[in-house]
Amino acid sequence: QSDAGQSFIPSLLQKLPIPSSITMKSPNGGECLEQDSTYVIRWDSTLKDVQHFNLDYTTDNFNYLFLVEVPPSTYSYSWVVPKVDSQKVIVRVVGWGPAGYIAEDSSDTLLSIRPTCSTP
Repeated sequence: QSDAGQSFIPSLLQKLPIPSSITMKSPNGGECLEQDSTYVIRWDSTLKDVQHFNLDYTTDNFNYLFLVEVPPSTYSYSWVVPKVDSQKVIVRVVGWGPAGYIAEDSSDTLLSIRPTCSTP
């Protein structure tokens, strides 16, 4: 039994490009954010040729509102949480490059914006 084919597969996998991505770190769902508080949005990215990131959010899980454009070397933003009352909030980060849209990620599940948040 020959193992020639088995040694070929690892060398082939080493040459495959690792896909670029954006990963939303926080908020990632389930959080309660208090209105008028400052919350630090954080993400990671392995995108190449990104020119900037856009942050936006939705309070109805459908219509997104532009929040801010940040430089490509920035992976966080201090957000002053708006005065809305919603349990259907998602925060999204979108990477943009020379040809336009590259990739995006958002909170995995819904979060809330409330006048006050109780701690368990």
